[in-house]
Amino acid sequence: MRASALVEFKKNVSTNRWDIKICTYSDMRIGPFGLLTLTERIQDLKLRRPEESEDLDILLEQGLLVEQQLIKVTNNQLLKITTELVERKAKQLSSFEI
Repeated sequence: MRASALVEFKKNVSTNRWDIKICTYSDMRIGPFGLLTLTERIQDLKLRRPEESEDLDILLEQGLLVEQQLIKVTNNQLLKITTELVERKAKQLSSFEI
């Protein structure tokens, strides 16, 4: 993992830009075949990139901080967002008329 990516992610933890936090957190939860918890996602990455294990540990630590920040300010139960839930909501949105 590039050092600049870790530096950039650390900035996301301390920013007041919630849009960046939400996008970063969402991106971190996406695995090859659907949504994962942050811990599951990092474990998956470690299997595929063992040489980046230390950087991934830092990324997980920072990601969990962002997750806690988001949990404090949202009504959504972030840890209960699953692939199935997202697929169901996407289907509902596809029939939404403007």
